[in-house]
Amino acid sequence: FYMRSRRKEKKKKNIYLILYTIINIAFIVFLKVINILPTLYFLIAMGGIILLYVISFILIRKKKKIGYILSVLFTIIYIVISYYLGITMNFFSSFDKIKYNEETYLVLVLKEKGYKKIEDINNSDIGYYENNLNNIDKAIEKLDKKITTNKSKYEDYNKLFSDLDNKNIEGIVIDENYYNIKNEEDNTDDYQILYKITVRSLVKEVNKTVDVTNTPFTIYISGIDVYGDIETVSRSDVNILMTVNPKTKQILLTSIPRDYYVRLHGTSGYKDKLTHAGNYGVNMSIDTIEDLMDIDINYYVRVNFTTLEKLIDAIGGVDVYSKYSFVSYIDSYQFYKGYNHMNGKQALAFSRERKSLPAGDGDRGRNQEAVIEGIIRKVTSKIVIYKYSKILGTMKGTFQTNLSDSDMSKLIKKELENIGGWTVTSNSLEGTGASEYTYSYSGQKLYVTIPDKDSITNGKDLIDRVIKGEKLESSYSSPSNIVNPDKVTPKVEETPKEDNTKKEEPKKEDTKKDDKKEEVKDNTDTKKDKEPLDDLLPDNKDKDNTNTDNTTTDDSNINKDDTTKEDNTNNDNKEINDLLPSNNEDGSSTN
Repeated sequence: FYMRSRRKEKKKKNIYLILYTIINIAFIVFLKVINILPTLYFLIAMGGIILLYVISFILIRKKKKIGYILSVLFTIIYIVISYYLGITMNFFSSFDKIKYNEETYLVLVLKEKGYKKIEDINNSDIGYYENNLNNIDKAIEKLDKKITTNKSKYEDYNKLFSDLDNKNIEGIVIDENYYNIKNEEDNTDDYQILYKITVRSLVKEVNKTVDVTNTPFTIYISGIDVYGDIETVSRSDVNILMTVNPKTKQILLTSIPRDYYVRLHGTSGYKDKLTHAGNYGVNMSIDTIEDLMDIDINYYVRVNFTTLEKLIDAIGGVDVYSKYSFVSYIDSYQFYKGYNHMNGKQALAFSRERKSLPAGDGDRGRNQEAVIEGIIRKVTSKIVIYKYSKILGTMKGTFQTNLSDSDMSKLIKKELENIGGWTVTSNSLEGTGASEYTYSYSGQKLYVTIPDKDSITNGKDLIDRVIKGEKLESSYSSPSNIVNPDKVTPKVEETPKEDNTKKEEPKKEDTKKDDKKEEVKDNTDTKKDKEPLDDLLPDNKDKDNTNTDNTTTDDSNINKDDTTKEDNTNNDNKEINDLLPSNNEDGSSTN
């Protein structure tokens, strides 16, 4: 009996040691596969794991309880580390998902007609405006599934609205972004949004990737002027080029004014505001800026109001330099000259403010660069390690980028070798205020900024110097005497306090109302359940949303999902395959 008991105990010990050995080997393999640790760090980690394994193994063989205790403790540590690394890989995996744009089209009618639902204009005459940059043809197709109409194509927005005003047609179908511009520049009180149509299209990725660990690259940072879904197509009010030299640890931020009067890529006729390029998708913004600056943009990061607020709150706020003391027109925060510690909401108000600043949009661009510098300084500091999982969990799905998971892994490995030490230099392109007709809104002249050629030349020269390895002077000092912004009672006017005499930039358009404007709201619940590729696949489900006016919704008008058809043909499968990304030999995806 004694011998049988000894054999049984020995068998249990051997099984335990085998399992413990497997756990250690699996953890080492896992560290190698995720490929985040620099080679030196990986070798040190592997050596430590092996050493701890050998010590606990010997103690267990000698029947020491401490050996079992250590082995359990080490296993728990490995599980915790694996959990956090798993969060990282899950976050990176979202980078390679199919990216798409989401455009909204509106069916407008005269408010005096008293229509309540889209069916009220069945068999009526409607008009629409089409150009080669939008997807209104898909919107019309979706509308045709809902009602029957007599459609007329217009070549001019003015004529389209004129016929609606004169009751020659019962309704019009227009891009929501155009309606937002009209809402800022003209009176839209006579119109009612009867129906909303959502159209999705794939973002075509242009492969300009480089080895981000040793080759300089430029990232286009696009900030769109909405909250919520990052897929929403809207104006790009933030247009910043971030040129990075990983060898010299030099970052150059080049801010381009939102109202820059430029030729939209591939268009003819009037030029347009750079911000309007965002209405046609991120690729239009990239191509237009490449034409303007004569550079290659390797990557983009597309964010919105929600992204900025969530990121800054997740990292515990940022210390941002302000050149002036001023009260923001948005949310009425008192910011002070020097460094201010800001939460997400405060940083957003600071980034959007222009009315309280002497150089208007120029100062707004510089403030946006200051916020980015504060974020870079925070996320490259050691303190971010303690907020690691919160940051990744918060940020997933709040931005779009064509950086791959491989690119991000390489950047992290590179940074871990030498944390911090980045030099951030800011530059802003300049111009002169004017009033001009624009490609996106040709009905009347809008405020624009005529680019200064010398400013563009200087911007290109700075980018070229960074790419060639030159170190530039930092635009920011180490934060000191940090204060917190105060919430104050709104004032009629607030004049910034300047320390030095500054040349005033041209007066900005006075009619712009977007500082406190909210996007047209979608009051239905169907948006929560939509599938990203619904509008891209054949026989797609109808995900349109109805809205009888700006404040009420008739639930009976919400279009229900069609039953999914099971008898898909080979042609349908071919169409689906054509829409999905194909993997290149280098691991990148093209759409």
